[in-house]
Amino acid sequence: MASYWRAAALTFAGFVLTLFPYAFYFTDRFTFGSNWYQWSFMARDRQVLSQIIETWRASGFDAAASMLWRQVQTTWLGFQVLPGGGYVLGYRGGGMLDDISAPLFVLGLAMTVRRLPGGREAFVLYWWFVTFVVGGIMTSAPPSFVRMVGLLPTVSILAAQPLELIARIAPDRIARVGGALLVAAFLGAAAWENWRTYFVEYPARPADPVSEVARYLKRQPADHRAALLGSEHWLNFDHEIFQIEFPGRLRDIPDPQHFLPIREPVDHPLILVFAPSQHSLADYALGLYPGASVDVIEADLRDPRGIRVVTISPEQARARAGLRVAMHGSDGAGTPGGVADPFATELPAAGARERIVWSGRLYWAPLESATLTFEATSGAVLRLGDLEPLASRGEPISRTVELARGWHPIRIEEPLPRTRPIVLSVTERDAKRAFTRWDMDPHPEAQGLTARYETKERTVKAIDPQLDLFAVESLFRSGNEPMVRMPFTVSWRGALRVEHAGTYEFEAIGSGPYTVRLDGAEILHGAPRIPEEPHVGQTSVVLAPGLHPIVVEFDSTVPAHTTRRVFQLYWTPPGQGKHLVPASNFAPVEGSHRRQSRKR
Repeated sequence: MASYWRAAALTFAGFVLTLFPYAFYFTDRFTFGSNWYQWSFMARDRQVLSQIIETWRASGFDAAASMLWRQVQTTWLGFQVLPGGGYVLGYRGGGMLDDISAPLFVLGLAMTVRRLPGGREAFVLYWWFVTFVVGGIMTSAPPSFVRMVGLLPTVSILAAQPLELIARIAPDRIARVGGALLVAAFLGAAAWENWRTYFVEYPARPADPVSEVARYLKRQPADHRAALLGSEHWLNFDHEIFQIEFPGRLRDIPDPQHFLPIREPVDHPLILVFAPSQHSLADYALGLYPGASVDVIEADLRDPRGIRVVTISPEQARARAGLRVAMHGSDGAGTPGGVADPFATELPAAGARERIVWSGRLYWAPLESATLTFEATSGAVLRLGDLEPLASRGEPISRTVELARGWHPIRIEEPLPRTRPIVLSVTERDAKRAFTRWDMDPHPEAQGLTARYETKERTVKAIDPQLDLFAVESLFRSGNEPMVRMPFTVSWRGALRVEHAGTYEFEAIGSGPYTVRLDGAEILHGAPRIPEEPHVGQTSVVLAPGLHPIVVEFDSTVPAHTTRRVFQLYWTPPGQGKHLVPASNFAPVEGSHRRQSRKR
């Protein structure tokens, strides 16, 4: 240092100038605020030193020493025997090194320790030891090779030590040739092991989810479109490979629970990709579109069910879009006519009928009050939810209404012959949009629970079909926003419709505090320590057929640093498997379909 102090000072200054901007930002100008919490959270969450100290205080030195010894054992065995604990990144499901490199590494480590008094190789040993302790022993679920990736140079140097010794100590030419051949044999065997692993066995195994989904989509015709429900940091269509390979053909869905039935024109086959958190929605989609094809993408996931895919054709989607039509004669009797487009200029064949009745549900999207305008043949009557009927006199009639976002029962009675087509539109913030058949569903029954979301800025009312409040909010930007963003609280009210008596198992998953009450009694409650580790609650309840009042409350006011928030309610009916409670088994609070109305 005395001889090269200028170079040392210059190097130190370079480090300071390089690291200062990062430290300035990460520490919130050295105030250690929200940015510091976010960037240091992973380190705090993955360390076990505090757990060892707490164990020492609570149970004594022996218990803490036993815990520390287990950490040492699993970290050391991870170099050859144990697969990755924190991340599944072991060598062919085993340790960090192959069967050739691992013994050489152990020999090299022993040789370096023996030479330590000489000081020549101390740096390599210290480098290995510090990373071994900080990235392995002192972290949760070791060995995690993501945390010990800094060991790769030192492990390579240590594994080369025995080979260098063989080549160096040969006493004569023949021995040197033999030593060189032995070294070449070791290197060749290690190269063969790595070739077999990375170029033969590894390509045959399922890859990461992004790669496997991209491969699947690549095999589909170019006219197919795709939507991803349950987007995660590790699987979303914003990844570069999707942007390059499938421009304009893919999108992430911010609110999976409101996506089905499909409410957009489907002119090409639509591929619905269901991430693991949305597996139950795949069954729901198949129930809505029975003829749709289903597939499973196998990927390198901890969830053995893989990624489910449902492909819906334009014909299947169109068959579900529209209202149910019935023709009525003078005697009042109606003749069902299937599902049709109420806004089409041509009517289904009516014969001698006097009026036509359209029934089903309409999806109301505005979150604030909006103007509803109805145009139809004179004498036509519109009934939407619990609003007062709108009767047409042959000219447009408007009403300002405030409805919860979601599906509302709709019924239109239209006299025949028709003199003008039906036009139904909504005006929100001076933007007018006409409803189409894709905003309609032919099944008129009210489904879902009445939801009330409270944020700092506003109150949002909705009718949520299922309790499937899942989103990684940072993945969605302007133009593709989730209905609400953290921080918020939400309460759901309504009734649970039970068809068969028996014992029902319930399971709730929440990233924040939650409570589930059924028939006035609390059946589930959870309060996760941190939102990054959702709480799972389970219980069993004996239920009789009928409607059972249900109230669910969820608090998401503590944002996760991952921006991931989730609340889901599953059940397992007698003789069935676990799935999200279906929309058809929920009934909203009476009056949910009317918030405010006044004529203009």
